[in-house]
Amino acid sequence: MRGRIIVAGSCILAVLCGPAVGAQRPTITVQLEEDWFAGLDQYYTTGERILATWNAKGAPSLIRSTGRILNWLWPLPEDTGGADAISAGLATQYYTPDSPSSSGLGPTDRPYAGWLFVDTRLTDQRVDSDRKILGEDRVELQIGIVGPHAFSGDIQTWFHKRILNVPAFVGWPNQLRDEPGLMLWGERSWRFPRADIARGLGFDVWPRLGGAIGNVRTQLHAGFDARLGFNLPEHMALGALPATVTANAAMGEPLSNEDRWSVYVSAGMEVRAIAHNIFLDGNSFVASHHVDKRIVVRDTYIGVAVQRGRFALSYQMIERGKEFFGQKAPQRYGVVTLSFGI
Repeated sequence: MRGRIIVAGSCILAVLCGPAVGAQRPTITVQLEEDWFAGLDQYYTTGERILATWNAKGAPSLIRSTGRILNWLWPLPEDTGGADAISAGLATQYYTPDSPSSSGLGPTDRPYAGWLFVDTRLTDQRVDSDRKILGEDRVELQIGIVGPHAFSGDIQTWFHKRILNVPAFVGWPNQLRDEPGLMLWGERSWRFPRADIARGLGFDVWPRLGGAIGNVRTQLHAGFDARLGFNLPEHMALGALPATVTANAAMGEPLSNEDRWSVYVSAGMEVRAIAHNIFLDGNSFVASHHVDKRIVVRDTYIGVAVQRGRFALSYQMIERGKEFFGQKAPQRYGVVTLSFGI
């Protein structure tokens, strides 16, 4: 099963990044979200993503057509002139109870679940007359499958046994049933004017509001990201979360300060009001195991990043508050993101 996913992902990436008449080469983002970085193996345990991002005007025609559909579903502000960047990619997420020996059917066992999806994202930067960033708008559509045919159980079991040489989770046969998944997500952020502390050293804050609708998740969220460092980039590179998307790729052509190295730390918080979460509420159309979810969940995070032009490398540690009643402890996991131009 693992081989099939690798082949499928390689084929999708080849189509996305292959030569096209008038198309520019994309920025590739590879991301790994893993609770092993925090010494854990539970709840939201692994996420993997590969994403290709183009300048909107230089994307292949198929990607631009997908972007127009997405903009129709969730229109960007008309005064911005349309999206600056279009992204498309493939991702997967794994969810388990708190112990490899858990059946996944206990009253406080989070359901076993896998989520495999393709997604398309539009990103638009709002700028003033001096080309200084005022904020960003993002909208994303995720389409995929929840259940055994996401192959999360097969991959995790193989990885535990063959690579880590540790006990595999025994309850994957009890995971959520196959169900097509869809989520439409949007967010607006604002950039407070950058404060120059010393030569090259700056500080900025990005408050943000957004929400999602779909049978995978339906929610509203609010949060902020604060950054401190040298030559801060003119777009966000940290602060993305599994419920949304993870880190932004470079925004097409670099802005004026992106021809120098940027080094910075970041911290932030997000609070979500959750109406539906299939990974806690269970399948939408058939009876399945579920737990009593909490309506309000918060995330806090810190990170560090280096960046130059279309190259970026970042690490982020996230602590997620308890998501359901009976959960023994908050969730912690790390996120490594590498972006590079090709």
